This record gives sequence, C-alpha cells and structure tokens, in this order.
Amino acid sequence: MIRPERKYIVLGKDTNINMKRSDYYTIQELRKIMHLSTAGVYKEVHKEGFPKILIGKRIYIPKKKFTAYWNNTK
Repeated sequence: MIRPERKYIVLGKDTNINMKRSDYYTIQELRKIMHLSTAGVYKEVHKEGFPKILIGKRIYIPKKKFTAYWNNTK
C-alpha cells in the first residue's frame, strides 16, 4: 500500500522546539471554539489543509494559523 505524502510537520522526541502554551490550542480547547464533540474535532484536524503540529502522538494547533483557517472556512 502506498501511503500519501504527509502535509504536516512530524517532530520526534529528540526535537527541541520553543512553543509557548499561549501559542497553540489543544483538542479540548477546539471543542469549545468549534462547538463539536471530541470525535468531530479529530475528524476536522485530520482533514487536508488543517493547520497542526504533531509532536509524538500529541496534536497542537497554532492559534494564528487556525484563526486564518477558521475565518476562510466560514
């Protein structure tokens, strides 16, 4: 099976990245913003073009990029 090319950043455990807590949303925060269930948010996050950063198994959504994405999809 051929896997599609990833359109997002995947960082390993040894990667040093400077991210402030105030720079990104978590899935739980997006639930409140998007008025969706947890499963609904995960479906949206995994759509092509959705801004996200994967670090290990954790998903972080940059606030500025999400705001631009959210404003363009309405």
